[in-house]
Amino acid sequence: MYKKQTNPSAIYSQQLIKNALLALMQKGAFKDISVSTLCNTAKVGRRTFYNNFETKEDVLSLIMDGYSEEFHELISHAAVSGLELFFQFWYARKDFLYLLKKNQLLSLVEDNLLNEMAQNLYKRYPKTIENEYFINIASKSLCSILFTWLDRDFKDSIDEIDSIAHKYNYDVG
Repeated sequence: MYKKQTNPSAIYSQQLIKNALLALMQKGAFKDISVSTLCNTAKVGRRTFYNNFETKEDVLSLIMDGYSEEFHELISHAAVSGLELFFQFWYARKDFLYLLKKNQLLSLVEDNLLNEMAQNLYKRYPKTIENEYFINIASKSLCSILFTWLDRDFKDSIDEIDSIAHKYNYDVG
């Protein structure tokens, strides 16, 4: 678990660590990145790392949570459908998706989407077994479409992908 920071210096340190991790993931495998290497690349001490994170996986969690916050902000002001925005959002972050794919970490996107959809649905509807199944099916289906698009190197247009997803009547908003 990472620590939510309000101190500007700590937030800056977290940003340095996030940037270092992404740079290291471009060069090598996530599993081979040590905390020491991460700290050296970020030019922060191990103590700084452990004041903010427990593991290097927590750094990815912070990145994903940041993306969730960005998406929520965008969707609250969006003039397009939640699905179209979802695909626009991830297209703009395709380099990150490629890094996750290379490191067999795409499940982070699935887990994040599942949690986000659950939070949104349970704000409006009761927590029932039927809704639990719906959330799982919908989030896995959206991720399947997103990951197929990724596998196809984003050759299809956002409109085409949005149209495919709408056939299944799933939305993320």
